[in-house]
Amino acid sequence: MNRIKLTSVIRSGPGAIIEIAGRLARGELVLDGSGVEALAPEHLEFLLAAIPASWDVAELGAVIDAETLSHALGEQLIAWLDRRHGRESQAEPEISRKAAEPQSRDSDSSDLSDLAALREHPARLPDLRDQLEDLVVRQLLGPWGGPEEVLDEATVRGRYLVGMLAPRASSGIPEEYDDGDLGGSDGEDGASEAPAPKATTVMLPSSLGLTFAVALEATAICVTVRWGHYARREIKEDRFRRPDGTYYQPWKRTPVDVPLPVITLRHGK
Repeated sequence: MNRIKLTSVIRSGPGAIIEIAGRLARGELVLDGSGVEALAPEHLEFLLAAIPASWDVAELGAVIDAETLSHALGEQLIAWLDRRHGRESQAEPEISRKAAEPQSRDSDSSDLSDLAALREHPARLPDLRDQLEDLVVRQLLGPWGGPEEVLDEATVRGRYLVGMLAPRASSGIPEEYDDGDLGGSDGEDGASEAPAPKATTVMLPSSLGLTFAVALEATAICVTVRWGHYARREIKEDRFRRPDGTYYQPWKRTPVDVPLPVITLRHGK
């Protein structure tokens, strides 16, 4: 059976964790936990999200190599199983919300030959609903790096999957040709054929709608619109320095906060 390092999965981000979760649930691989002291709570939930409800210590131990687990990581797994099966737990581990990073393991941490041995040290994780919601929102809508994040990417259009609006009357974005398409393909007579034409533009929405409900006794609503504007800015940091000493310009987010006039509510309006 294939083995995969948990450290490499964590580095690849939430998408990779979710993919590995499905493969674990199907028994397609064995997870090697060496180098990971503990998982951030949201990463733990993503990793075990697809595990069948009937699984317990024995089944999980078949797809996770217990001998590679640190004591803290083993406790996290046992606590997760206890919570799923409604078992009582006594202690609450101190687990950072930081993303897990490779760490050196103590020499005596390799004696965890069986996950069941960790039941002597039961643990309880906090409620993760708010943490998971925050992670998903920042990953899909942004900003992942905070209100004034800096993105070192070629374009910001593909960074987030939802929430992007184009300026009104400017929602058409030119479609670029790939360099490999410029020469076309050879026809039956050996002559070069022109490449197939591409759409000249892709359309982006310039507005959005919102449906919501208010309390029956409400007489007015206050709306504050918040968004982020991305533009290239020169940032004099070593990571943006060119070999010739100049600095290239990454994308810098500027938060915008606009309160709108109070909207008075009328019956039926």
